[in-house]
Amino acid sequence: MLPYCDERGNLTLNPNTPEAGKVIGIVYITVGLVGIPVCAFVFYVFSRPHLFKFHCYKLLTITTATDTINLITCALVAGIASLTGLTYCADKHYWFYLFGYVAVAQWYFYCFSTVVLAFNRMLNFASPRWSDKVFGGKKIWIWIGFEFLYPILGLLVEPTFSVYIPNSGGYIDAEPSNFHIVQNVAKTVFVTTCYAIMLVCLFRLYRISSSSAVSDQIAVSLQTFGVAILGDICAVGYLTATYFPKDSLIGDYIHIIGCATWIAAHVGSGLIYLVANKSVHGTLRKLVKTKIGPVYVTGTRQPSRP
Repeated sequence: MLPYCDERGNLTLNPNTPEAGKVIGIVYITVGLVGIPVCAFVFYVFSRPHLFKFHCYKLLTITTATDTINLITCALVAGIASLTGLTYCADKHYWFYLFGYVAVAQWYFYCFSTVVLAFNRMLNFASPRWSDKVFGGKKIWIWIGFEFLYPILGLLVEPTFSVYIPNSGGYIDAEPSNFHIVQNVAKTVFVTTCYAIMLVCLFRLYRISSSSAVSDQIAVSLQTFGVAILGDICAVGYLTATYFPKDSLIGDYIHIIGCATWIAAHVGSGLIYLVANKSVHGTLRKLVKTKIGPVYVTGTRQPSRP
């Protein structure tokens, strides 16, 4: 018998509030159907050859891909599970138990990709020479390779899976995971430190030069900084959902808080790039103009007065 399942195929952690689950499901699915296309579009723009040739955009392409994938898990799959009452306890839904490992791996992937991106942005402004030594040439692909290997390493070090509780609207670790706790805390501290150093370097650089190239670099870096803040909130939110005392004032809401911050981190990332990134909203404008086509205004010429 799988963890937290009773003999009747019910998830023992799931409260008997199916109506709440339906509301949660509708909200999650709605947000997912908005956020997933946004993140997918950002991924499309960043992966275009004229941007992908830059190290920063290679890393951004990976992180926006993880945004899209994580949203499928935390918004779409979670929403469907809440709407239908789906749990892994029924034999025919055993795949959902295995999916719990995939959910953890996706989160590990996202965390490490944001760590690499933060390190890249910090080095780019703190020491361009070292940035080229660490990320230059084909070395960037080594870092991307590490991003793919990291979630596998995490699950090998301490295998754990996420349990989704439909009527509470949240994922939690099936068992306490020291690796998950340490990596969330370490990721938050490291990323925050990197961007703090980057901001100091940006301030100094902006005082020296305000060229177009520098301004573009600063703009992209500030966008990644905003995304990093959302990621930090999400990391704390997930730990809160899993390990915060259930008898606290927010005990009834911690699961939905954890999942909501997870969703917000990835939807927010897509929206930040959609609004603030020149390449993204420039491409969007071109697509809209192409689809609508040129607009011609016609009218009757008024006769001139005698």
